[in-house]
Amino acid sequence: MEWLEGFGSAIELVEMRKVEKIRLEGARTPALVKAITRHIDWLSGERKSADKDLDGAIKANSSFQEDDEILQSTQVSAQSCHGR
Repeated sequence: MEWLEGFGSAIELVEMRKVEKIRLEGARTPALVKAITRHIDWLSGERKSADKDLDGAIKANSSFQEDDEILQSTQVSAQSCHGR
């Protein structure tokens, strides 16, 4: 299940980005701020790429499309319930 691996990668990238943002808050030198910011930007690009790969896998498989539609509608319903 290659699409599942892509999903895991996307989650890992999100978590890594969060950690880097925390590191950025504590960065004390301009060089470190620049390096961490560059890494955050790279992680963001990789996340977009993983999202595209996952979207492609979903579109390529009709049963995944049905599951995705259910998950997306559930997400919208949950956001409505929480006032977002």
